[in-house]
Amino acid sequence: MRPPPQPAHELASSVSHVSSNGTSDLPVPSTPPIAADGHIFLLNLDGKAAPLAVGAKPEVRWRTDFQERIAATPAIVDDTLYVRTETKLFAFKERK
Repeated sequence: MRPPPQPAHELASSVSHVSSNGTSDLPVPSTPPIAADGHIFLLNLDGKAAPLAVGAKPEVRWRTDFQERIAATPAIVDDTLYVRTETKLFAFKERK
């Protein structure tokens, strides 16, 4: 069973907390951030992405550079994150 979704104000304060702590290597979102399963996914036009695990002390789970522009809002369907770049569609799903 999954934990209940985190309220939006808690997610927003997690992003503020990370920003105020000088984590400047996070991508500044150019698409609306999306949240699922306790994570906020940040993506920008430069092709950089990083999910944050939210909570009292947010943690960056990973970083990647798609090396091409991301201009579309990512989507989450059936536990899969979809990211469209200029020429490709990526699907990410957690291994169990």
